[in-house]
Amino acid sequence: MAIRSIGLRNRRERECLVRRALSSPEPMCRGCAALALARMGVFGDLGRAHSEASDERERTFTALALLFADPNSFKQLENQLRIDLAKISWNYLVELQWDILDVLSRCPNSNAQALAKGWAPFYSPALAAA
Repeated sequence: MAIRSIGLRNRRERECLVRRALSSPEPMCRGCAALALARMGVFGDLGRAHSEASDERERTFTALALLFADPNSFKQLENQLRIDLAKISWNYLVELQWDILDVLSRCPNSNAQALAKGWAPFYSPALAAA
């Protein structure tokens, strides 16, 4: 969660730490690191991180990172993202569910916004009300 927080706060002085997290043995940590880098405006390693993702959790958050960096990428990411969200995203920590809804709802693509609205009721009740 510390890596996520660094990205949300755009702490560019911590970029080195976030980059190191891309090599973590934990897939969720790598995925969150990719999204943190995207939120910091550091886009260079995102495509590689996504192509090397080892499971649906990492793939979901690297896809969100790519979508954050380039909202026009939704069309290419949509099918796999839908599959990955369906696997276990309903059981993610509420903060990670918020990340999913936040990135998707900010995307100008109406299908991305509809995907966020579709998942909101399955996530934390507090998020569904937001």
